[in-house]
Amino acid sequence: MVAAERLRNSSAILGDENMDETFKVTCPHCDTILIVQRRDGKVLEVRKPLLEESTGDRFEDAFLKVKKRPKEVDEKIAAARQKE
Repeated sequence: MVAAERLRNSSAILGDENMDETFKVTCPHCDTILIVQRRDGKVLEVRKPLLEESTGDRFEDAFLKVKKRPKEVDEKIAAARQKE
């Protein structure tokens, strides 16, 4: 069995039929991940980093972002009060 066939078969077993149809491209400057369709080069999805310094795990990044949110809101309120 050819390696590409094995990969295709393993992706079908894992339930990821789009694995052969798309690929990921990561921007070296902003770390945005583009999901691109192989057939026509159409960008299917844009995944911007949730944090400036990512942990590498999107779930962990989302959790940290939600944890930071109250602090950021308090800082914005304090800044708005100082302007008044």
